[in-house]
Amino acid sequence: MARGHDIARYLAAGLMLLALLPAVPAAADDWAIRKYYNVQRPATPGLEPVFRSGIEGEAWTGFFSGFTAATVPFRDHNTEFDFYFGIRPSLLGFDMDISYSQRFNDISGSCCSTVEFDFDRPLWRGATLEGKFSLDPDTNLTRTETRATFQVFENYQLDSTLKTSFHADNPGDDTLVNYNLFASRNFIHDDGANTRIGIRFADTNRAAATAALSVSYQADF
Repeated sequence: MARGHDIARYLAAGLMLLALLPAVPAAADDWAIRKYYNVQRPATPGLEPVFRSGIEGEAWTGFFSGFTAATVPFRDHNTEFDFYFGIRPSLLGFDMDISYSQRFNDISGSCCSTVEFDFDRPLWRGATLEGKFSLDPDTNLTRTETRATFQVFENYQLDSTLKTSFHADNPGDDTLVNYNLFASRNFIHDDGANTRIGIRFADTNRAAATAALSVSYQADF
């Protein structure tokens, strides 16, 4: 279990990396730094909204690093912080994302780590197929995800996602299956930023189906 100063060290190192990115002697177009905000308001009475924000820096080479912070009122702890880094190569028409992340929360400090690989490939008429595989090397918790994205109309999008998670040592009764459907409308601002508003429906093999209103905003610095 990490102590407070261990968490601070990770956070400080990541922030320093992000702060130094624009100072690297390279053309301005060689770097991109993005900020992201999201809020989801569950439709179920009594459930509190979930807030998430993040910042990410990405080099022209495909290397990236970032942080996210989120409130999680439905868990034992109230806040989560994720530090992550990785690379985004392209091969044979597939865009890939290979990353490592470390999560912290306000109860136990360092919580868990994840090695993740995902890929996506455009199909036809704005449709995209994405696959994702991740593993927590400490607990052998394995996650898989398959998502299909469809551009129904201009700026209108439909995402259908199937997720599973299980411990590789015991993939039987503890398997969690999650189905997610997200219908959204994207608004492009004059400065290139975008706001996405949508309704998310989710169902699992362990709980009743839920719905939530989602609003997100993303922009480059």
